[in-house]
Amino acid sequence: MKLLITTLILLFGNNLYAQVADGLDKQTNLNELGREGNTGIVRTYDNRYIGVKGSPFFINDWHNGTVYLENGKIFENVPLKIDAYQNELLAISRGQTIYVTKDQVNNFLLQPDSLEEPIKFINIKSSQYKKFDEDQFLRVLHEGTKTVLEWHQKYYSEADYTGAYSANRTYDEFIQSSKFYYMDEKDQLKKLRTSIGKIAKIFEGNEKAVKDFIFENNLNPKQPAQLARILRYGESLP
Repeated sequence: MKLLITTLILLFGNNLYAQVADGLDKQTNLNELGREGNTGIVRTYDNRYIGVKGSPFFINDWHNGTVYLENGKIFENVPLKIDAYQNELLAISRGQTIYVTKDQVNNFLLQPDSLEEPIKFINIKSSQYKKFDEDQFLRVLHEGTKTVLEWHQKYYSEADYTGAYSANRTYDEFIQSSKFYYMDEKDQLKKLRTSIGKIAKIFEGNEKAVKDFIFENNLNPKQPAQLARILRYGESLP
């Protein structure tokens, strides 16, 4: 009987391991995600930006999420944050805040309590978009015939209150900016310009209906939530 059990473990152990990690297994493997290359050093996060106005994070609070790795492993109910300034995914493992090694991540979901649907981010490889010097986490605004993505960026702006042409800003600050992209038929990333005309042009044959919808509802395509609403409407048209 013992021999049979041992044989089953050897045969199916790898498949079991590839499923959703849980308990101690989850914590052990999640800690491995924070290792820098092959050095065995876990990259931990520090609080260097305390006192700076604004936040470097996409959402300032921790929310549970799910991480999908390139190798097929899945980690559920993991406390996550997105550092939009450094373009990094953070997780809590064994009481530490760690950086998740970026090149291992395929995509991840963030589930704020206030939202019914999770927020999805995908890891766009620099090979897909040559203008990216490194892999970038982009938020999925809409998945359909056209998958539309947002690059939610944070810039660090230092205090500027001296000199004749100063901005009279007495504090360091994080400033938010968004850029939008869509995936073409070959899964290549293209920049999306958010003028009303350019957005309507995505829906060939229904441009007028989309423009009318934007004007009637006083929508601003430069705002992510409103852009997503426009895209949903455009794809609902026959």
